[in-house]
Amino acid sequence: MKKAIIYFGIALGLLFSSCQKSNNYLPGREEKRGQWFEPTPYGMAYIKGGSFNIGPSDDEINQFTRTKTVSVEAFLDG
Repeated sequence: MKKAIIYFGIALGLLFSSCQKSNNYLPGREEKRGQWFEPTPYGMAYIKGGSFNIGPSDDEINQFTRTKTVSVEAFLDG
């Protein structure tokens, strides 16, 4: 009986100790933080995105294939 009371006391203590207030992130709560930015890694260069036409130009006689516009997103190159 004495062991049961001890185990019950330990379980009760663990239960109440888990109910403490924490400072974790809660959705809907505004937090005051500085703006975060991702730094450019050492030795990497930023390549801007863009688009270009691939296929035969207007000056070529063989125009069996059509030209197609291809776009590339910006990326870091090292």
